[in-house]
Amino acid sequence: MGVEPKNTTRRIARGLIANPISVHITQNPNKYRIWVPFFGTISAVDVFYAAGFKWNQSTGTYHARQDAWQQIGGFNDFYDMVFDHATSMLSDNFRFTSGDREFIFWVWKGDYLNLGAGAEMGIYSKQSGIFGKVGITSPIDGHWLVDTSLAMTMTLTLTDQDGNQILSYNPDEKQWWITGFNPQYQGVDASDLIAIYTVTFNDPTMYTDFYNTWEGVSDSQWEWTFDSKTLTATLTF
Repeated sequence: MGVEPKNTTRRIARGLIANPISVHITQNPNKYRIWVPFFGTISAVDVFYAAGFKWNQSTGTYHARQDAWQQIGGFNDFYDMVFDHATSMLSDNFRFTSGDREFIFWVWKGDYLNLGAGAEMGIYSKQSGIFGKVGITSPIDGHWLVDTSLAMTMTLTLTDQDGNQILSYNPDEKQWWITGFNPQYQGVDASDLIAIYTVTFNDPTMYTDFYNTWEGVSDSQWEWTFDSKTLTATLTF
């Protein structure tokens, strides 16, 4: 019987990115200093920050910065394919139209290698721009762009199947991309994780358009619930 290619790529990714040294640095970034070309020796906390992630020392968790460089690239299915070949992950997305624009919420959960168990939600659009400032339209049908002006109040909670909380994130800053990763939980299976995301819409019309698209629609792996008084949509994934 042949070896499943995905098992091979995941084993390679874990050896390169989630080896014991890398994991220990991620779990204890304040204890390490790393040499970086042109910058010299700097704290591992600063290295992660430059990579787009803030470390919360009190919780030991990581969260994406809202000005992270990742916003330049947008997102498409190819990135999901690479992610799936690197580690255990599950993702889904939810399209809707409001006004003359098409939007999509994209969600993920799984094993983020050295970052540990984690989950994410991002909102994307076909009309957007670099850093949300330059008006452009995606030239490719399946490629979605970041518009930071779409940032809204979001929260994220991640637990395991037994109800043990892995992380809880309720940032004051509005989010276009909410994330949470706990490096203390290594080698998890995405199907053993339960992620709960809330989105409080800025615009009642956008909320209504999303509600009309997804209210009453569910799947074996996810369900949306709505609070029209607060314009909040909650996804259990």
